Amino acid sequence: MTSASAVALLLEIVYLNEVDWAPVGTDGTVYAVSLAGRLMTLKQTGSGFGDPVYGEIGALTSVQVSAVGPGVVVYDPVAGVVRLPDGKDVRVTPDAAGRLQQPGPVASGVLIATSRELLSVSAAGEVQSLFGGGGGAPAALPLPLVPRSE
Repeated sequence: MTSASAVALLLEIVYLNEVDWAPVGTDGTVYAVSLAGRLMTLKQTGSGFGDPVYGEIGALTSVQVSAVGPGVVVYDPVAGVVRLPDGKDVRVTPDAAGRLQQPGPVASGVLIATSRELLSVSAAGEVQSLFGGGGGAPAALPLPLVPRSE
């Protein structure tokens, strides 16, 4: 599939109101997710994009999506559920103001900013508070964790 036809397909899906969130990973892969729980993945190839791959992830109350390396992370802030790239669901405190990190490189976890704290959810499903005691809406989308070069 050419880049132009992939973009046209994505725009058509968004226009039909079937997609609520469509980030692009650092490898160029596009992930489109709907509240109905449909996931479409468009992987970048040398000359454009491959054919779309469709999957079901279950209905969502609200949806935010990001990419951590080659994997997609789905966050439902209202329900307090984070779906990791391996399909594991991790529970966090529901917070409609919560914000999932921006797409980034492979990392040990994914960041979520809530109205009270900054959370890290590891690939193993462990939730750690990196900073607490806040109040109000998150100031911004958290940036991905990037290992320092020594």
